[in-house]
Amino acid sequence: MLSANGAELLATIAGAISAGRIWTGWAISGLTAAFLLFDATAKFAKPAQVVDAFARTGWPMRLSSTLGAILLICTAFYLVPQTSVLL
Repeated sequence: MLSANGAELLATIAGAISAGRIWTGWAISGLTAAFLLFDATAKFAKPAQVVDAFARTGWPMRLSSTLGAILLICTAFYLVPQTSVLL
């Protein structure tokens, strides 16, 4: 919970930022989250491109689901503002 001074500071900062910058930030965050979710789903689905990439990099294919789960957790941390202190 914000103190009175913290709330005033936040309102001052938010008032100084243009609507275009806020929408641009939301769009970039949305694209980033969409890419991370797409990548995580690909790790679970294991299409030929993922299998080929794992073979080229030398990673065992059994780690695909683990990496997908890690991606989903990191995406959740990225999308929830209260967890920003963890990143």
